[in-house]
Amino acid sequence: MAIEQLTKESPVDKKIESQEGREPILEKKLEEKIETPETPEIKAWMPAGAIQDDASYDEELIEIKSILSDDVSELYKQMSSLRRQIFRKRGEDIAIKIKIIMQKTCVKAADIFELIKNWLKMIPHLSSYFLEQEAKIKTDKILGMRKEGQLIEK
Repeated sequence: MAIEQLTKESPVDKKIESQEGREPILEKKLEEKIETPETPEIKAWMPAGAIQDDASYDEELIEIKSILSDDVSELYKQMSSLRRQIFRKRGEDIAIKIKIIMQKTCVKAADIFELIKNWLKMIPHLSSYFLEQEAKIKTDKILGMRKEGQLIEK
């Protein structure tokens, strides 16, 4: 009988309040969720697992981007604005991927070459000879940046 009286007096959906002079517990939990700091902003262009020191990240990345942009500026100017945006965005992504590859102990030149070659294929009316030649030159320049003790696998 005592159990029946308890269930009739306090329905499940009723707010549970703590001792007198305090706010309801459910409202406190909601406020706690609101007050918690949001997760830090994750940039879409940064690959997962890529945690770098900002100073070295900028220097190396800028150098890689400058190598990639060498001898392509005239072709870049001839592209439509939409194609330019896509080409530039993909170039930035590739620069980040190359930087991650260069941080490894053993660098595979073929991986860097393929990344650059596929990126250069976005340029319209480009001969395959020029494409291969440019990709090879850019790969060699980037491999020249390697650190002491790094192995290069062809």
